Amino acid sequence: MYEKLIWETLKPLLVTEVPTEMDDDNPVEYDDEPDEDYEYTSRLESFEEYIARVGDLVPDVPHNVLEYWIYRHYDFILNEYIELGIENMEFVREWWDVEKVYNEIKLFDGEELGGMGYHIYEEEDDMDDWLADYMLEHRTWPEPIIVLDNISLTSWGTPFHLMEGHRRLDYLREVYQEERDTLKSLHEVWVLTLKSDRI
Repeated sequence: MYEKLIWETLKPLLVTEVPTEMDDDNPVEYDDEPDEDYEYTSRLESFEEYIARVGDLVPDVPHNVLEYWIYRHYDFILNEYIELGIENMEFVREWWDVEKVYNEIKLFDGEELGGMGYHIYEEEDDMDDWLADYMLEHRTWPEPIIVLDNISLTSWGTPFHLMEGHRRLDYLREVYQEERDTLKSLHEVWVLTLKSDRI
């Protein structure tokens, strides 16, 4: 049984708001017409304040993982991931070659990667896609994605299951398909392993 109280404590302090448009402080991409049934929120605390409040609870979780996975995307973390137990996770930062990134990272059975990739080459007048701009300029992503080294979970992606970084991976895969030779040879990845297979 995972420590539910730890996950609840890791939730950033939020305030409900009426959505307007995406900005650097709010990574959620709203549809043209906001979903009336969804409660949009923004954070009340900076990441520095967040770390000061919760960092000691999960000393083995890198601050980069806390920021770009839990702090920024808490409400979008799947229950399946929560049930793994944050206290059961170990993270190692690795550099992967582009072939490994493209071929070895998967989603749940029946799900396919690539749904957002084509956006990287689109120029939309109503949205400044800073991530597309960054990746087209630097030919890699700005922050490492997170993958699970999956050795035992059925219906999860194998050999590696994508936990965080869907849009980054979709963009990189699209560039790989269109102009592979322009990509950097190595890309930063957080590899998550489980201390025990208890779910």
